[in-house]
Amino acid sequence: MLETAAQSLGPWLFLVMAAYCFVQTGLPIGPLFPGTPVLFAFGLWAGASGLWMAAGIACALGGILGLPVGYAIGKRFGDALESRLKKPKLAAGWQRACDVYQKWGGWASAITPFLPVVRSVGPLLAGVSEVPPKVFLAAGTLGTLGWAAAATGAGAGLGQMAWVQENLGVLLTVVLVLMVVAPLVLRKFAPKA
Repeated sequence: MLETAAQSLGPWLFLVMAAYCFVQTGLPIGPLFPGTPVLFAFGLWAGASGLWMAAGIACALGGILGLPVGYAIGKRFGDALESRLKKPKLAAGWQRACDVYQKWGGWASAITPFLPVVRSVGPLLAGVSEVPPKVFLAAGTLGTLGWAAAATGAGAGLGQMAWVQENLGVLLTVVLVLMVVAPLVLRKFAPKA
């Protein structure tokens, strides 16, 4: 599927991936889409194609550009979102997350990109918690660079192996199937809240 997209989109695929990473870090709808597995699959393809450096740069830039957007959304609408949390567990979780950001602002912002779901909500929480913008952007940029480099780099490293290049279509299919199946399995066996 990614090979077909790469052939039909050409260099625009890099812009699509940058936009995907922007959504992952900048918009609260990011948790609806898998993050790291998509970057890994993109890196796998890019490694096999010899374009791994461009893949990492595109993903990092998109993610970094999303950070101030997520922060601004949190600063502007965070209190309204918090007031809509009806379930006590959700409200308590929100408050705990805000407490973490108030206490560990920079460190929390640097680690956030590596955590699924939190990657999209973290910038929003930093805005709500009034982490100083310079601290958030510096730490968030470092974390996002690390996340993009690790995810695409791991895929690219595998993508440069001869047996991976020969079986790239099969491997990309397996990665994409796992992206769909793993969350369903986890939901099935996760303890009910």
